[in-house]
Amino acid sequence: MLADPPFSRLDLVTCRNLLIYIEPETQDRILLRCHFALRPNGYLFLGSAETAGAHEKLFRTIARKSHIYQRIGTTPRNQIGLACR
Repeated sequence: MLADPPFSRLDLVTCRNLLIYIEPETQDRILLRCHFALRPNGYLFLGSAETAGAHEKLFRTIARKSHIYQRIGTTPRNQIGLACR
């Protein structure tokens, strides 16, 4: 998820039970790339122990109990670490 260029224009990204095994800094980078990958108003589906956390300005909570979030706003590209080619 961090080495390859991210997909884009997706309606749904499912990232269930992955983030809990990763350091917080790397979690942040993955969530930013998930935000980038989603279409405007696309959905992010996380595991039961995961949240959008520090990126609450980038995701609207749709179903708190089910951990479903909706993309809002634009991705801060200077933070996602994509190399310009």
